[in-house]
Amino acid sequence: MRLLPSLLFLLPAFILFGQDESTPVGRPDIPGTFMVEYGFNRLTTPPQDLKYGFWGSRTLNLYYQYDRRLGQSKFSVHPGVGFGLERFKLISFNQTFPDTVIRITGATLIRQAGGNTRLVNSGQVLFNDTTRAASKSMFIVNYIDLPVEFRFTANPNDPDKSFKAALGGRAGVLLNAHTKLKYKEDGETKKLKNRQDFNLSQIRYSAFARIGVGNIYLSFYYNFNSLFKEGRGPGNAGTSSYTITLSLASF
Repeated sequence: MRLLPSLLFLLPAFILFGQDESTPVGRPDIPGTFMVEYGFNRLTTPPQDLKYGFWGSRTLNLYYQYDRRLGQSKFSVHPGVGFGLERFKLISFNQTFPDTVIRITGATLIRQAGGNTRLVNSGQVLFNDTTRAASKSMFIVNYIDLPVEFRFTANPNDPDKSFKAALGGRAGVLLNAHTKLKYKEDGETKKLKNRQDFNLSQIRYSAFARIGVGNIYLSFYYNFNSLFKEGRGPGNAGTSSYTITLSLASF
């Protein structure tokens, strides 16, 4: 995954290098569309009343789509491939005991000896010292996705200025996951990463809808499957997620 930003940075250079000197610089002659989406994640049923940050819980989708118009109609189909990069900013959660509720700050995820995944106080469990509790906790999940989109374009002869609406589906395979904690120890700021699958579902499947004008869209994704494997996630809650994004199509 460290190579991904570099490849994206070099892509325009490869495109320009491959053009003939007499060819004017403009829209590259590439059969398809590169889509960048940025948005925010929400959980349908947060485990154990988890509190997570809105601005820190975000998604970055990087998709390439092959565009194919259906005859001379206003409809088209767009299969694609790409990366779905999601993160959740964990703040705190309520742990319920008989006759009381205790709010635990600095929440993170761990795998128990029995194999289940649960939310814990990052300060107590990871450092055994509450004075070292994390100041920032992120849960990061990355997928390889295969989206397919069916689109209506009001004026197919001028798509860059036309109204568009689309429905689609997406299947994804878990690429990797980790937690990232930021904390202070002896006055020094440190970061700790814990890489494992946290009993996450290995496959995800989603439906999405888009609406927009030209190359700018507002999109909504809903993931049907549970984020964690059944009975293995925090609090055994079958939580799924949804995402609202602003999408920009280029090329």
